[in-house]
Amino acid sequence: MTHHRNTPSEPGVPAVFATLVTDNEEWLVHRILFYARELGYSQYASAQMEAWRASICGLSGPLVAAIRRGDPIAYPTVDEAPEASPVAAFGVAEARLHRTRGVSLPLFLGLMKHYRRSYHGLVDECGGPRNNAPNGSGPLLSLEEALACHAYIDRFFDRVELAFCSEWTSQDHSHQLEELRDRNRRLTSEKNKFLTMVESSPLPVLFITADGVVDHRNGAARRSFGNPPKDRWPHPEDIALLTAPDHPRKTDQILPTVRGDRHFVVRTLAMADLSDQFSGTLIICDDVTLEKDVERRLRDSEHTLRSMTDAAMDGIIMIDGQGQIRFWNRAAQTIFGYEEKEVLGARVDDLLAAPDTKAQANGSLLVFLKDGKTPVPDRAMEMEARHKDGRRIPIELSVGPVDLEGHHHAVGVVRDITEKKEAQIRLTQAQKAEALGNLAGGIAHDFNNMLLPIIGLTELTREDLPEDHPGRTRLGFVLEAAHRAADLVKRILAFSRKDTPEKRPVLFGDVLARAEELLRSTLPSTIHLVTAYDCLGGQILADPAQLQAVIMNLASNARDAMAGRPGTLTLSLSEQSPPEGAPKGKGASATETARPWFRLRVVDTGHGMDAATLVRVFDPFFTTKDVGLGTGLGLSMVQGVVAAHGGVVRATSAPGEGATFDVYLPRLVDNPPSYEQAGKGAPI
Repeated sequence: MTHHRNTPSEPGVPAVFATLVTDNEEWLVHRILFYARELGYSQYASAQMEAWRASICGLSGPLVAAIRRGDPIAYPTVDEAPEASPVAAFGVAEARLHRTRGVSLPLFLGLMKHYRRSYHGLVDECGGPRNNAPNGSGPLLSLEEALACHAYIDRFFDRVELAFCSEWTSQDHSHQLEELRDRNRRLTSEKNKFLTMVESSPLPVLFITADGVVDHRNGAARRSFGNPPKDRWPHPEDIALLTAPDHPRKTDQILPTVRGDRHFVVRTLAMADLSDQFSGTLIICDDVTLEKDVERRLRDSEHTLRSMTDAAMDGIIMIDGQGQIRFWNRAAQTIFGYEEKEVLGARVDDLLAAPDTKAQANGSLLVFLKDGKTPVPDRAMEMEARHKDGRRIPIELSVGPVDLEGHHHAVGVVRDITEKKEAQIRLTQAQKAEALGNLAGGIAHDFNNMLLPIIGLTELTREDLPEDHPGRTRLGFVLEAAHRAADLVKRILAFSRKDTPEKRPVLFGDVLARAEELLRSTLPSTIHLVTAYDCLGGQILADPAQLQAVIMNLASNARDAMAGRPGTLTLSLSEQSPPEGAPKGKGASATETARPWFRLRVVDTGHGMDAATLVRVFDPFFTTKDVGLGTGLGLSMVQGVVAAHGGVVRATSAPGEGATFDVYLPRLVDNPPSYEQAGKGAPI
């Protein structure tokens, strides 16, 4: 509130009151609004803010003018005309104005009562014991001045109300009737405008009164819901809900119509009268059945597409014109290790491993952005991608363009060809081994045929010589060399798999025991032999001699890897489930497929092998030893013998970390007692 101090212009009424009224009109507006809300006119008060402000300005003007010209505002005499004083003239003008607005006399007098209270409140704020003057400066109006202002306000409003009532009652009844007719015509015109707008709406519109009666429905509502009794909404049980003042403004509902149940978005608006009392609900219904059906079909289509793509074994990726990933199926997650939420929005070239592949992808992307066509051949491309864990994976990629809403996109189908590459390597090795085996097998047979007469004739000649003949010793050397050659022939035949092994049930523990005995007597003292056998009682179907040769060859390979320095050779035997890639017999039962396997593990602490060497470790005639120190047939023979026994062999190594060879062989179900346990011994 604004405060001023001035000198009085006439006895008893200080001029500062005129200034206070002028400077505090906004305060008066809010005070009259407060009184209006007390009367229950909150909607009228909030909607007609400017009208209240105009009324305050209209009252304050004559009041301030009367104060400044020193008008005592005396009460009128009997024969005085209503317009005799400016204040009375203002009351007459207000009566004529309010009649045209349709304001009744009781309403006006009630409002004037609260106007009067507002101006009295202004005086109370600025004078007397309840003064709110700032800084403790004391009241702006003394008690005598405040009392004089209160009396002046009462005379002012009494004079305005007397003039208002006099003018109001001076009108004859015919004039009032004409005003009512004119007002009724205006209301009818406004109602017709409203009904025209409602009837022309393509949406069903209804009005339900506070007691649940459908008071009006437009043409669209009648066409949709028919014309049921007025006390029935399409869902009668919803009447109480829809007519509640706090009902949600927007809901989705299934409503019965003349065409069956339809999906509607129902919007409601609570209506109130001038006293702000709830009078009913305006309901607007929007039939969204087609939209909901389209949304449902779209969801079903997306679900079907997602189900189909997630069932695919190949990764399916869609990118937009900026190279950002927009779709990612479950197989792509398996191939690359990233979940969909991790890659959506990321650039697809971030998944490529090789720099040249990235450059090629970026170049293709620029052309694709230009014309929307993928500049790739129709065949699939092979490249390397990067897994989430950092390793490189070979993939096969085929790309095709797709246009979505006028924007260029591309769909790529990605296939992990790691197993394909490994199979190609194994096939190449097998073909090389087969070719070399055929060659070696043919040579071995011919060589074996040549050895037979050499050994036979040498033995006959040696037998014909006397015991003390010096030729017997020389012929013994010839036989020894011939037998070594025959042993080499057997190894070559084993490598070529043309020598059928003599298989019989053998306790793996017995074979290991004899191999361990040989190793402890032949290994150099710098190599420490460690054994760890978890299952010595199991048996396998094998050729004992060939199985022992496998162990000795693996141990010999480990010895050579640790040559010249101390090391440890570890032999372990355990039971394992069938390894990945294990051969399965034709028509094998579930029991046979699930039976345990033996795993013979040979571990050394040698210099290890790099990836390039590890790939070729089983290649025949491949060796890393110096010329004359190795033939490259030892590990090839191991692989051939193990494969002939229905097993598999795996090798793992890294430079400086030694090497590990795992030999997997199927275990027999029955376990007869060992030869040693029977006291007979086992010829090996």
